[in-house]
Amino acid sequence: MMVVALGALAACGLNVLATGDRPDPDAGSDATTTDAAGRDAPGDAPSGDGSQIVLPPVPDPFLDAGLDANQANCLAGCDGGTCDAGWCVLDCATAGTCTNDRVVCPPGIPCEVDCKGQGSCAQGVDCTAASACRIDCSGLGSCINQPVECSGLACKIDCLGNGSCTKGVSCDAGTCAIACLGDGTCTNAPVTCNANTCTVRCGVAGDVGKDSCSKGVTCDTTQLCDIGCVAHNVCKNEPIAARSDGTSIVQCTGQTSCNKNVVLGGAEAGVLCSGSGSCADKAFCDAGKCAATCVNENITLCCKNGVVCDRTKKNCQIDSMGCP
Repeated sequence: MMVVALGALAACGLNVLATGDRPDPDAGSDATTTDAAGRDAPGDAPSGDGSQIVLPPVPDPFLDAGLDANQANCLAGCDGGTCDAGWCVLDCATAGTCTNDRVVCPPGIPCEVDCKGQGSCAQGVDCTAASACRIDCSGLGSCINQPVECSGLACKIDCLGNGSCTKGVSCDAGTCAIACLGDGTCTNAPVTCNANTCTVRCGVAGDVGKDSCSKGVTCDTTQLCDIGCVAHNVCKNEPIAARSDGTSIVQCTGQTSCNKNVVLGGAEAGVLCSGSGSCADKAFCDAGKCAATCVNENITLCCKNGVVCDRTKKNCQIDSMGCP
């Protein structure tokens, strides 16, 4: 059984979209470069059977962030919280806590916000002045009336409670990891990420995390943009857009995920459409290089003139004129 591990795309290049242990004899395998007149020049791309899709876990954004978690600095600046190994911890773990005012992290130090209580952090979280942030909206209906916002060196935002983060999530830290994993999370407003590296996950699998990210996901990075739309009915109603000066990848593995199309741009980009009814029949790409893997449905990869386009399964079609 072939395993497609798309998280390695940044290290291995676009061909990882087609990596497998045996070829698919029925798969189409094309690479086209379009000239100004839209003529296609044939090429080669590897192929695989697409029988199992494995999405990597969201990485720890703090590993290489160069974060200085200093206990003395925390004690001096952590107003209203407690200090744990240099992190200012704002505790909203009890149901109905932190409901009246927006939770604001102190400036210049790393901050952890625990919105674990039902209905906690009702006015959202502002972690734009801290040096780094961990935000946990795992309470049922937590973080719902205003956005969750994060900046600094690195941010990890977890919207785990059902119906949490309903006014959207934004991150412009150096490294961002955003997880909208509860049912109906990150709805009513988009998820946006502008950083060096962004990883976004919407849903877990099947019905776990269904209906999340219903106002779209937009990512613009310098190194890597990795968006995974994993559960049923996620990433719907608005386009999923990924652009990176390095590598952009969108993975639509849930049923009917990405139903308002996928838009790719930047240096090199890839899209996986493996969920039944995913990608709304089209994906648009104006990156330097584009690739598509289509497992279950007939998907058209719409490529701008001059873009090198690969398809790694027969269900992918290429429109070298960019589609109307």
